[in-house]
Formats: sequence, structure tokens, C-alpha cells
Amino acid sequence: MNTIYKVCGGRWGGTKVDESFLKLLHQVIGSENMKHFKNEGRSEFLEFLRGFELKKRTFNKDSMKRVVLKIPPALVDILSERSGEEFEEKFKTLERNKALSFSGDKLNIDNSLFASFFESSMNDIISHIEDIFNADICRDLVGVVMVGGFSESMFVNSAVKKAFPGKKFIIPMEAGLAVAKGAVLFGHDPKIIFSRTCRYTYGHETGVPFDISIHPLEKREIIERKVFCMDIFSKFYTIGQQVSLAEAVEETTTYSFVDEYRKHLRDELINVNVFISKKEAPMYVDESGCELLGKIIIECKNDERKWPERIFVKTRMEIAGTEIKVTATTHTGESVDASFEFL
Repeated sequence: MNTIYKVCGGRWGGTKVDESFLKLLHQVIGSENMKHFKNEGRSEFLEFLRGFELKKRTFNKDSMKRVVLKIPPALVDILSERSGEEFEEKFKTLERNKALSFSGDKLNIDNSLFASFFESSMNDIISHIEDIFNADICRDLVGVVMVGGFSESMFVNSAVKKAFPGKKFIIPMEAGLAVAKGAVLFGHDPKIIFSRTCRYTYGHETGVPFDISIHPLEKREIIERKVFCMDIFSKFYTIGQQVSLAEAVEETTTYSFVDEYRKHLRDELINVNVFISKKEAPMYVDESGCELLGKIIIECKNDERKWPERIFVKTRMEIAGTEIKVTATTHTGESVDASFEFL
């Protein structure tokens, strides 16, 4: 049985480890010196990060050896010229000089300190994997395929296997290239993916007949002597729902400008607001968990540049590859579409 789960995740990969390491260097060497090094010695800065990347992938917490990184001469010169300090002396004055030291042109980092660069990232990854395993649809999963450059890290492999001893973690050959290869295959044949699972609940803002038993009074509005509840989240797709590509949902909304207090709106643009939510059935667009994804702005194009007293707007939402396409069409012929990120 195939299990399809919604796209999910966060910014918890190797770049977060880089940020922890660079944050330490900023504290030791000084933010201005590091900015100068990054801007003036760009090639050496990138070469330095590539060296750190290799250490990330081969780092073994259980090894007794310290992690050794070569410091670019440009960084040593910048500290000396801008601050009048010698690189080696700078590290000798640190409170953590036993965990971090400099000798010759090498930065020596204790294993426990190097492991701390991974801590925040791994906590987030493990917590997220746990949430997925706890989801009803994923409770029977026994294996995980790990791809991307970070998955090649020995430290990462060891941490996830230790956190989930009952699960099987598979790291394919050239795991770092798997994502790029998938993107190339998709580029050559977009139809290779024929359905997607919604990451959020998608909908637009509308109004419905007011029901005193469920609707709050502050959302009550009278339009043409009828009582409506405004700010309603009208749902198109539900979080976790599997949707076929090109599958579309439509809904027609009436905009009335008959009442005296609404007549001025005939001269204004019509906004179709598109919302997302992490809830399966949000009721209002301004409740917790709802977020404005974007808006479609419709301009009246008749000779008077004025909407009729009533305008009917058909909103059509369609899953189109990696995007969600929303089209708003009025009964008078105006049509505007926009695309929003779906993944």
C-alpha cells in the first residue's frame, strides 16, 4: 500500500550548521572583520566554507581526533590589519580555549564543540520526523530514504538512527545529487508527477447568510436587507488532500453595491483574497492559523470605470505543477489570474 504525505519540512539542513559555526567566528573574530572577509576575500571565504562542508560530512562524534580546519591567510591578515591583534593570541584569550585553538594556519576544534553546531538542526529534524511517524497515515512506515547533501553526514546518520532504532534509514549512492536529479527529471517530464498532497487548506474570503447560533455579532453585516456573516473562509482544498494536477474547483461570489453605504465601492478595485490554513476546517480568515497567501486585484474596464450595482465573480482554483493557479472572472468579462507557490 502506498502512503502519500503532504510536503513538509523546514530550514533545518546543513546551512543551519554553517550558521552556528559562523556565529562562533563572528563572536571570536568580530562581525565587522568577518563581513570584510566575506566581501573582500569572496573566493577564499567560499573555499573556507567548502572545507567546513567536507568536515561536516565526515565528522564522527565518537572519534578522539579534533576537527582541523585551515584558516585562509586573508582572514588572518584582516584581523591583524583592522584590529591590531594576532590570530593565535586572539584564541588564547578565549574562555573556551581548550575547545578551540589556533596553531600555524590551522583551527583546531574539539569534538564536543563541533557537535554543538549540529544540535539545533538535529533537534528540529528529529522532532519533525517524530511528528510524521505519529501521523495516522504514517504510523506503519518502517523505512525512510534520506537524500540531499546533509543526509551524507555521518553525524546526521548516526543521530537519526539512534533516535528511531525501530526504523530503517536508507541513504542511496550519491544522495547529495538525488534532489538535483529529481528536478532534472521533472523538468524534462512534468507529467511524471500526476498528483500532489496539499500542504495547507486553501480557500478565499467570502460572506454567508448570518446564523445567530454560530456566527459572532461583530462579523454581522446587512447587505440589501439581508444579514450576512463576513470574513468566512470558503474552502477549496483541504490540508492532506490528494489533488490531481489540473483538478480545479470553482465558486461564484456576488458583490453588491446597491446600498447607499456601499455605492462608493463601485469606483474601487475588487480584491479576491486567497488564504491558507494549517487547520482542516477553518471558519474565518482571521482566526489563528490562517494566513493571507495573496490577492487578485480586478479592475473595472468598462467606459465608465464603474462596476454595475451587482457583480458576479467566479473564482477558480487549480493545482498546476508546483504552483496553485487562481483565476477570478467577472460576469462582465474582466478576468485576472495569479500563481502562488504550492509546495
